[in-house]
Amino acid sequence: MANVDGGRLVYVVDAPVWRAKLRLHAQDILDAARSLGLDATELVVKTTTHPFQPPERTERKATPMSAAAKEALQAALASLVDPKNTGSKDS
Repeated sequence: MANVDGGRLVYVVDAPVWRAKLRLHAQDILDAARSLGLDATELVVKTTTHPFQPPERTERKATPMSAAAKEALQAALASLVDPKNTGSKDS
């Protein structure tokens, strides 16, 4: 909700689909506002021309792999060798 202007509840949305959804539920929204003590009589929904931006996400730094973890990973990868490609001519 962006504002309460007298009896008008003003919402700002970033896509027309949200505007349509709020308009469909206008009566429920107004009833909920009245139950909170607001003198709401009208719902106004405005669509912005610029989409809302999510908050900036901080970059995660990779944790260095321990020597033991590196050895375990190499052993696991070595165990995944395809037996068909071992160079055997018995096939």
